[in-house]
Amino acid sequence: MWGFELLPPGKDDWASLEEALQALLGIVGPLRDRLQAYSADNEICLWCGHFTSSFDGGPTLSPQLLKALADFGVELTLDTYRQ
Repeated sequence: MWGFELLPPGKDDWASLEEALQALLGIVGPLRDRLQAYSADNEICLWCGHFTSSFDGGPTLSPQLLKALADFGVELTLDTYRQ
């Protein structure tokens, strides 16, 4: 198992989940075919921890980002935690 943590430059968290996932796809998107080759023998997923201090709903993702995630072809797990 391996992991990859992506934080914005000089910060501890992202302003939005959309922004974070776009940045992630910008990095791993070009590696899609290589990563997909591993899926024959391994499970590949994107896991995201979403931390919030309120109960005002979750993040909103644009149709463009949802399409990009679908085109990338791996499962996205979103765990939400109340701080």
